[in-house]
Amino acid sequence: MREIQRLAASVHSSSIIVDDATNIGLGTEYMQYRINKAQSIEGAYKLYRGLSNGIYYRKIKACADRLRADPDSMQPLRDMVK
Repeated sequence: MREIQRLAASVHSSSIIVDDATNIGLGTEYMQYRINKAQSIEGAYKLYRGLSNGIYYRKIKACADRLRADPDSMQPLRDMVK
């Protein structure tokens, strides 16, 4: 499990992520891996980046709620990572 976290951290801090679409695509693949391992979406978010305190789940849930209201906007995704 630590290996996937190291890999995700190195990709996130590299120059591979050059645009929003690439960032979202890689993030989606990473979360699918976590969902498969945890066998639940809630469990995957609780383990996201090695933290089990639920902070990422709350941030992502709030972002999802904003995206439902304006699905064509990238701004909620940008705001989430501030």
